[in-house]
Amino acid sequence: MGADAEDEALRWGGEADPTHVDSPTPDAAAADETGFAAGVSSPMLVVYGVFGGIYLLYTVGWLIIALRGSQTTGVPLNDIMLHLSTLLAVAAAPAWFIATLALAPTRRTWLRVAVLVLGILVLIPWGFVSGGGR
Repeated sequence: MGADAEDEALRWGGEADPTHVDSPTPDAAAADETGFAAGVSSPMLVVYGVFGGIYLLYTVGWLIIALRGSQTTGVPLNDIMLHLSTLLAVAAAPAWFIATLALAPTRRTWLRVAVLVLGILVLIPWGFVSGGGR
């Protein structure tokens, strides 16, 4: 084996080489697959999981309120509005959680946490908490 063969093994063909394949950077590939930037730490994923669980409990609470209070007024427009507002109340908690994760900047985790805490305060299912949905 000569010196030319060893030198050839250490050289790359470059972009003109037919076996050359461009691939995305690891950061871009990780962000595309998971939806989170590659820099999201494990503790923040746990925090997002805790908030997700709270929002899931809120959804179940609103659903219980909706099922307990399914009444009709006899007026078709009022019934439609009642059912629509009940559906929106049940969907509000998961919509808030998903929108916060999708729309808040990934570099400012404190902003995401603040918006998630605000949602917890705003979306409390008071009828379930106070026992008024019986």
